[in-house]
Amino acid sequence: MPREKCPVLSGQEWTHPPVRGARDDNAGTVGKSPTEREIMSTQSSTHPSSQHLDAPVAQRTGVLRRGLILAIVLAALDVVTGILAVFGSFFAPPEVGILIIALGVATLVVVPYAWNGRRSPALIAIVVRLLSAATALPAFFVPDVPAAGIVAAAIGILISVLCAYLIASGLRRERV
Repeated sequence: MPREKCPVLSGQEWTHPPVRGARDDNAGTVGKSPTEREIMSTQSSTHPSSQHLDAPVAQRTGVLRRGLILAIVLAALDVVTGILAVFGSFFAPPEVGILIIALGVATLVVVPYAWNGRRSPALIAIVVRLLSAATALPAFFVPDVPAAGIVAAAIGILISVLCAYLIASGLRRERV
């Protein structure tokens, strides 16, 4: 067992407790300063294969978070649109407005849980965003919908699909 001086115990020597099957990372570092020990440990942990795995993970996390930010923006717009529909100043019926509000709130509830890459909340966010996009589909088939409503529905559907794609891409696992 390596013996080191403990800075907390005013320089008294102490022994690391043994752990079965554990590798002793401090082997060969007795008597070396902490900075040398840190340098040795960082050199062993910066193996080229570990660098290869870290970059895609960080990139996927960024893609996931961009998708989740877009989901937050879309959810806020859903809540506002739903409130307008419920109070009659929008071209959707009040029942659809309540559904849109529920989908927006569900997204706002799930996104914080998905922020660090948790799969289930992120998949729920994808499903909720696609269901929200589906609520805009009747704008293409119902008569008397103004042109601005059709354009807004088309843009909303495209952005929702982009949001779902970004979240799904951020969750994709590396093949080993």
